[in-house]
Amino acid sequence: MKNKLKSVFRAILERLIYPTSLCFTVVTLALYIIGTVLVAEHKDMIPTLRTILIVLALSFVFCAANMLLSVKKLHPVLRVALHYVLTAAAFYILFISTSENRPGGSLTIILLLVYSVIYAAVFAGIAAVRSASRKKKIEKSDYSSIYSKL
Repeated sequence: MKNKLKSVFRAILERLIYPTSLCFTVVTLALYIIGTVLVAEHKDMIPTLRTILIVLALSFVFCAANMLLSVKKLHPVLRVALHYVLTAAAFYILFISTSENRPGGSLTIILLLVYSVIYAAVFAGIAAVRSASRKKKIEKSDYSSIYSKL
C-alpha cells in the first residue's frame, strides 16, 4: 500500500508538477523579458503577482490537459479535441475574462480565433514531426519475409 501510494505520488510529480513548473518558469521569464527589455518605456507590462498566479494556473491546466494526450483508451482525435477545449477554456477564463481591461465580444472572438490558429499550427507541426519520425523508424526496420521459401 505504501509503495503504491509512493508510485502514484511520483507519477503525479513527474507527469504534472514538474512540467507545470517548467512551463510556468518559461512563460514567466518570457513575460519579464518582454516587459523589461522589449517594452522599456511601458513598465506596466512587467507581470504583477496577479499575472504570475494566472500564469501558474494556466500552466497547471495546460499540463493536466497534456496528460489527456497520453490516455491510450481514447481515440486520438478525441484526445486532441479535449485538449483543445480545456486549453481554450483555460485561456479564456484565465486571460480574457480576468483581464482588468476586459475586451468586448468581437475582440474576445478574435483572440480565441488567434489562439485556435496558433494551436492548430503547433499541433500540425507536432503531427508532421511525429509522422516523419515514424516513417524513419519503419524504413530502418529489417525486412523479414512473411512467405516461406519453396
